[in-house]
Amino acid sequence: MDLYDPQRFSSDFHDLIAWINGMKTLVCSDELATDETGAEVLLERHQVLKAEIEDHAGSFQTFEAFGNQLLQSDQYASPEIQEKLDELAQERKDLDKHWSDRHLKLMDSYDLQRFLSNFHDLMAWINGMKTLVCSDELAKDVNGAEVLLVRHQELKAQIETQAGSFQTFAGSFQACETLGKKLLHIHHYASPEIQEKLKELAQVQEDLDK
Repeated sequence: MDLYDPQRFSSDFHDLIAWINGMKTLVCSDELATDETGAEVLLERHQVLKAEIEDHAGSFQTFEAFGNQLLQSDQYASPEIQEKLDELAQERKDLDKHWSDRHLKLMDSYDLQRFLSNFHDLMAWINGMKTLVCSDELAKDVNGAEVLLVRHQELKAQIETQAGSFQTFAGSFQACETLGKKLLHIHHYASPEIQEKLKELAQVQEDLDK
Protein backbone atom coordinates (compact mmCIF):
# COMPACT_ATOMS: atom_id res chain seq x y z
CA MET A 1 0.00 0.00 0.00
CA ASP A 2 1.35 3.39 -1.02
CA LEU A 3 2.38 5.58 1.95
CA TYR A 4 0.45 8.44 0.40
CA ASP A 5 -2.85 6.50 0.42
CA PRO A 6 -3.84 7.65 3.94
CA GLN A 7 -3.20 11.23 2.87
CA ARG A 8 -5.39 10.79 -0.19
CA PHE A 9 -8.03 9.18 2.02
CA SER A 10 -7.94 12.19 4.34
CA SER A 11 -8.22 14.59 1.40
CA ASP A 12 -11.21 12.68 0.00
CA PHE A 13 -12.80 12.75 3.44
CA HIS A 14 -12.57 16.52 3.71
CA ASP A 15 -13.94 16.95 0.18
CA LEU A 16 -16.97 14.79 0.98
CA ILE A 17 -17.59 16.54 4.29
CA ALA A 18 -17.48 19.90 2.50
CA TRP A 19 -20.00 18.61 -0.06
CA ILE A 20 -22.32 17.41 2.70
CA ASN A 21 -22.12 20.75 4.50
CA GLY A 22 -22.96 22.55 1.28
CA MET A 23 -25.97 20.31 0.72
CA LYS A 24 -27.12 20.81 4.30
CA THR A 25 -27.18 24.56 3.71
CA LEU A 26 -29.53 24.02 0.75
CA VAL A 27 -31.63 21.30 2.37
CA CYS A 28 -32.16 23.17 5.65
CA SER A 29 -33.61 26.34 4.13
CA ASP A 30 -36.42 27.92 6.14
CA GLU A 31 -38.15 29.35 3.06
CA LEU A 32 -41.88 28.65 2.83
CA ALA A 33 -44.26 29.65 0.06
CA THR A 34 -47.19 32.01 0.41
CA ASP A 35 -49.32 30.43 -2.32
CA GLU A 36 -50.03 27.03 -3.82
CA THR A 37 -47.87 27.51 -6.91
CA GLY A 38 -44.89 28.63 -4.86
CA ALA A 39 -45.30 25.62 -2.57
CA GLU A 40 -45.18 23.30 -5.59
CA VAL A 41 -42.01 24.99 -6.84
CA LEU A 42 -40.25 24.54 -3.48
CA LEU A 43 -41.23 20.87 -3.40
CA GLU A 44 -39.84 20.36 -6.90
CA ARG A 45 -36.57 22.07 -5.97
CA HIS A 46 -36.29 19.91 -2.87
CA GLN A 47 -36.81 16.79 -4.95
CA VAL A 48 -33.95 17.90 -7.21
CA LEU A 49 -31.70 18.02 -4.14
CA LYS A 50 -32.74 14.45 -3.32
CA ALA A 51 -31.72 13.33 -6.80
CA GLU A 52 -28.37 15.08 -6.40
CA ILE A 53 -27.78 13.34 -3.07
CA GLU A 54 -28.60 9.97 -4.63
CA ASP A 55 -26.31 10.68 -7.59
CA HIS A 56 -23.45 11.28 -5.14
CA ALA A 57 -23.90 7.86 -3.50
CA GLY A 58 -21.18 6.33 -5.69
CA SER A 59 -18.56 8.73 -4.31
CA PHE A 60 -19.37 7.64 -0.77
CA GLN A 61 -19.27 3.97 -1.69
CA THR A 62 -15.87 4.43 -3.34
CA PHE A 63 -14.58 6.25 -0.26
CA GLU A 64 -15.86 3.55 2.07
CA ALA A 65 -14.26 0.82 -0.02
CA PHE A 66 -11.00 2.78 -0.03
CA GLY A 67 -11.10 3.12 3.75
CA ASN A 68 -11.79 -0.56 4.28
CA GLN A 69 -8.88 -1.36 1.99
CA LEU A 70 -6.60 0.75 4.16
CA LEU A 71 -7.88 -0.90 7.33
CA GLN A 72 -7.17 -4.38 5.94
CA SER A 73 -3.59 -3.38 5.14
CA ASP A 74 -2.88 -2.81 8.87
CA GLN A 75 -2.07 0.82 8.29
CA TYR A 76 -0.64 2.69 11.25
CA ALA A 77 -3.43 5.22 10.79
CA SER A 78 -6.19 2.62 11.18
CA PRO A 79 -7.87 4.28 14.23
CA GLU A 80 -8.04 7.60 12.42
CA ILE A 81 -9.32 5.95 9.25
CA GLN A 82 -12.09 4.13 11.13
CA GLU A 83 -13.02 7.36 12.88
CA LYS A 84 -13.37 9.17 9.55
CA LEU A 85 -15.44 6.34 8.10
CA ASP A 86 -17.78 6.45 11.08
CA GLU A 87 -18.01 10.25 11.01
CA LEU A 88 -18.83 10.36 7.32
CA ALA A 89 -21.47 7.64 7.71
CA GLN A 90 -23.11 9.67 10.47
CA GLU A 91 -22.97 12.87 8.43
CA ARG A 92 -24.73 11.09 5.56
CA LYS A 93 -27.47 9.90 7.93
CA ASP A 94 -27.85 13.43 9.25
CA LEU A 95 -28.15 14.81 5.72
CA ASP A 96 -30.84 12.26 4.84
CA LYS A 97 -32.76 13.14 8.01
CA HIS A 98 -32.52 16.86 7.29
CA TRP A 99 -33.89 16.21 3.81
CA SER A 100 -36.79 14.13 5.16
CA ASP A 101 -37.64 16.70 7.84
CA ARG A 102 -37.62 19.51 5.30
CA HIS A 103 -39.72 17.44 2.90
CA LEU A 104 -42.39 16.96 5.56
CA LYS A 105 -42.39 20.69 6.29
CA LEU A 106 -42.76 21.51 2.60
CA MET A 107 -45.62 19.01 2.25
CA ASP A 108 -47.33 20.64 5.24
CA SER A 109 -46.81 24.04 3.61
CA TYR A 110 -48.26 22.80 0.31
CA ASP A 111 -51.32 21.35 2.05
CA LEU A 112 -51.83 24.63 3.90
CA GLN A 113 -51.65 26.69 0.71
CA ARG A 114 -54.03 24.28 -1.01
CA PHE A 115 -56.47 24.64 1.88
CA LEU A 116 -56.20 28.44 1.86
CA SER A 117 -56.63 28.58 -1.91
CA ASN A 118 -59.80 26.48 -1.68
CA PHE A 119 -61.04 28.63 1.20
CA HIS A 120 -60.55 31.91 -0.66
CA ASP A 121 -62.20 30.51 -3.81
CA LEU A 122 -65.22 29.44 -1.76
CA MET A 123 -65.51 32.80 -0.01
CA ALA A 124 -65.27 34.65 -3.33
CA TRP A 125 -68.06 32.50 -4.77
CA ILE A 126 -70.24 33.06 -1.70
CA ASN A 127 -69.70 36.81 -1.74
CA GLY A 128 -70.59 36.85 -5.41
CA MET A 129 -73.88 35.07 -4.69
CA LYS A 130 -74.65 37.44 -1.81
CA THR A 131 -74.17 40.40 -4.12
CA LEU A 132 -76.81 38.92 -6.42
CA VAL A 133 -79.46 38.06 -3.87
CA CYS A 134 -79.05 40.51 -0.98
CA SER A 135 -80.07 43.84 -2.50
CA ASP A 136 -82.25 45.99 -0.18
CA GLU A 137 -83.27 48.42 -2.91
CA LEU A 138 -86.96 49.45 -2.85
CA ALA A 139 -88.93 51.25 -5.55
CA LYS A 140 -90.15 54.83 -5.00
CA ASP A 141 -92.81 54.77 -7.71
CA VAL A 142 -94.58 52.51 -10.22
CA ASN A 143 -91.88 52.88 -12.86
CA GLY A 144 -89.23 52.01 -10.30
CA ALA A 145 -91.20 48.96 -9.19
CA GLU A 146 -91.43 47.75 -12.79
CA VAL A 147 -87.66 48.14 -13.21
CA LEU A 148 -87.00 46.20 -10.01
CA LEU A 149 -89.43 43.48 -11.10
CA VAL A 150 -87.62 43.08 -14.40
CA ARG A 151 -84.29 43.03 -12.59
CA HIS A 152 -85.65 40.41 -10.20
CA GLN A 153 -86.71 38.19 -13.09
CA GLU A 154 -83.26 38.55 -14.62
CA LEU A 155 -81.71 37.67 -11.29
CA LYS A 156 -83.90 34.59 -10.97
CA ALA A 157 -82.79 33.42 -14.41
CA GLN A 158 -79.16 34.07 -13.53
CA ILE A 159 -79.41 32.04 -10.31
CA GLU A 160 -81.07 29.17 -12.19
CA THR A 161 -78.08 29.08 -14.53
CA GLN A 162 -75.90 28.75 -11.43
CA ALA A 163 -77.51 25.44 -10.37
CA GLY A 164 -74.47 23.48 -11.48
CA SER A 165 -72.14 25.79 -9.61
CA PHE A 166 -74.16 25.27 -6.42
CA GLN A 167 -73.43 21.55 -6.72
CA THR A 168 -69.78 22.32 -7.39
CA PHE A 169 -69.76 24.61 -4.36
CA ALA A 170 -71.14 21.85 -2.13
CA GLY A 171 -68.42 19.45 -3.25
CA SER A 172 -65.69 22.08 -2.87
CA PHE A 173 -67.00 23.05 0.55
CA GLN A 174 -66.85 19.46 1.76
CA ALA A 175 -63.38 18.92 0.28
CA CYS A 176 -62.03 22.08 1.91
CA GLU A 177 -63.55 21.19 5.27
CA THR A 178 -62.18 17.64 5.09
CA LEU A 179 -58.67 18.86 4.25
CA GLY A 180 -58.76 21.40 7.07
CA LYS A 181 -59.83 18.80 9.64
CA LYS A 182 -57.13 16.45 8.39
CA LEU A 183 -54.47 19.12 8.92
CA LEU A 184 -55.77 19.80 12.42
CA HIS A 185 -55.67 16.08 13.19
CA ILE A 186 -51.95 15.90 12.40
CA HIS A 187 -51.29 19.04 14.49
CA HIS A 188 -50.27 21.16 11.51
CA TYR A 189 -47.96 24.06 12.36
CA ALA A 190 -50.65 26.52 11.17
CA SER A 191 -53.47 24.89 13.15
CA PRO A 192 -54.75 28.17 14.72
CA GLU A 193 -55.18 29.77 11.28
CA ILE A 194 -56.79 26.63 9.87
CA GLN A 195 -59.18 26.43 12.81
CA GLU A 196 -60.22 30.04 12.27
CA LYS A 197 -60.92 29.44 8.57
CA LEU A 198 -62.97 26.34 9.37
CA LYS A 199 -65.06 28.40 11.80
CA GLU A 200 -65.70 30.93 9.03
CA LEU A 201 -66.79 28.15 6.69
CA ALA A 202 -69.08 26.69 9.34
CA GLN A 203 -70.67 30.12 9.86
CA VAL A 204 -71.17 30.54 6.13
CA GLN A 205 -72.82 27.15 5.89
CA GLU A 206 -75.10 28.04 8.78
CA ASP A 207 -76.07 31.31 7.09
CA LEU A 208 -76.78 29.56 3.80
CA ASP A 209 -79.03 27.03 5.54
CA LYS A 210 -81.21 29.78 7.03
